[in-house]
Amino acid sequence: MHEYDFSLGNHHFEVTTASALAQRWFDRGLVWIYGFNHNEAAACFRKAAQADPQLAMAYWGEAYACGPFYNMTWDKFSAAEAAEATAVCHAATRTAQRLAPAAHDVEQALIEALCARFQKPKPVSLEQFAQWEDDYVMAMRQVHDRYPDHCDIAALFSEALITRTPWRLWNVETGEPAAGAHTDEALGVIERAIARRLEAGEPDHAGLLHNCIHALEMSPHPERAMGAADRLPNTSPDNGHLQHMPAHVYVLCGRYSDAIEVSNRAIEADDKYVAHAGMFDFTALNRCHDVLMKIHAAMLAGHRGEALSGVDALLDRLSEELLQIDKPYLAMLLEGYLASVGHVNVRFGLWEDILAKPGRTDASRYPITIAMEYYARGIACSSLGRLEEAEHEQTQLDAVTAGLSDELILGNNPVADVLAVGQAMLSGELEYRRGGYGKAFAALRTAVRLSDELAFSEPWPWMHPPRHALGALLMEQGEYEEAEAVYRTDLGLDDAVVRCQQHPGNVWSLHGLAECLRRKTPTAELEALELELEAALGYADISIKASCCCRRSVSW
Repeated sequence: MHEYDFSLGNHHFEVTTASALAQRWFDRGLVWIYGFNHNEAAACFRKAAQADPQLAMAYWGEAYACGPFYNMTWDKFSAAEAAEATAVCHAATRTAQRLAPAAHDVEQALIEALCARFQKPKPVSLEQFAQWEDDYVMAMRQVHDRYPDHCDIAALFSEALITRTPWRLWNVETGEPAAGAHTDEALGVIERAIARRLEAGEPDHAGLLHNCIHALEMSPHPERAMGAADRLPNTSPDNGHLQHMPAHVYVLCGRYSDAIEVSNRAIEADDKYVAHAGMFDFTALNRCHDVLMKIHAAMLAGHRGEALSGVDALLDRLSEELLQIDKPYLAMLLEGYLASVGHVNVRFGLWEDILAKPGRTDASRYPITIAMEYYARGIACSSLGRLEEAEHEQTQLDAVTAGLSDELILGNNPVADVLAVGQAMLSGELEYRRGGYGKAFAALRTAVRLSDELAFSEPWPWMHPPRHALGALLMEQGEYEEAEAVYRTDLGLDDAVVRCQQHPGNVWSLHGLAECLRRKTPTAELEALELELEAALGYADISIKASCCCRRSVSW
């Protein structure tokens, strides 16, 4: 028999089977579950059932893997997808339930709990699906109460809790857990279980560490998940999503080079998986997301080479065939990733490259991408002083954006809300080139506000911080006091914006703030800042003269 060629770690959940092969396939499936690769998890659980058709937990695993999860809740399923999922999951849970009397008590408890998640073999209303999720949470709470020291139960229960309100675990404005979310309960379950394993000297648990990052990334203190981020990759080396997840924490905490490193490892693991299973499943989204996080980190770090290699990797993944996949929600998100690469050339001032690239024309297939191309060309033409062409691109951007469907989503936001940031940025830069500095700065301040008002997503839905352009052009006009305030806010030095909108230690704002402070009497703050900037410039692979390439004149 050909050996399974993935290094997934040594996680083991003993289930009731006399087949060592069935046990191995079950353990593999569970680790893939913890890494959000539900397609491969389902395949592993089915192989466990083939090895031992009486293994109740194999069918539990199949149902778990084929149902909703944090990144794909019931409201994201198409009608056909929901019909298939409910049929498969209901049948599998009832098979598991029929076989459960021969299983251990803990297995029986998990099976009964999962039956609450799949109560009928056909789709129901979203309100009823939500009730099923609540029923599942209640059932898993009872299981956790019975087995409070069982780490897999803690992982599964905490995932159930956060999946009720995905990406809405915290009110980012107040810094408190969001109303209606079980954030505190989930964190308590996760952190107690992690602490128990550490105290006992037991290996790290992939599911717990993964859930810890999700539970804290929107919080005012994402650094609380730093230990989980540092330890997670070693739990399952070939599990691409688990290699990637630390990047969420690292970017939020200013560890951009580390975010790039783990992203590169994730990309390598993803490529290995594609060679095994192909690219046409929901994990395509994970693979693109892994690359986009690398691009995001590289942009903030001023590392053009890593950013452009990320663009190449992303375009390799986004084949025309994949972009037309017959899964509407997935296809929409993938097109959003394609559109997001437009930020890279703008970030690094590659104006001629932007203008040399032919634009897409099929608005029915690439509406977001076409809008981003108009934005990028408008910025490029404006920066090159080709104002009539820039105005034409602006008109096209406005027209395309006005015609976008309200159902299009980019980074947890309506696409029109995200593109409104770009519209304001382009308007500001055009006004600036015309010499209307007051109107220009007003428009750029609007871009800043609109970006700040976007709903949380990682990377941030508008990947080029508008404060970088505002600060750069303020500096060019001698408005040093406001520019200094802009850079302090972007770096998170004054807490003027919520935590997830800060970019600590990014080289662009470090450069801008240092330039502002050099115009004053030298201070200890400037001395410390110069050291931080020197380190950031040492990692960047380009010469950085301003916080945005839209600024033409520099004096430092």
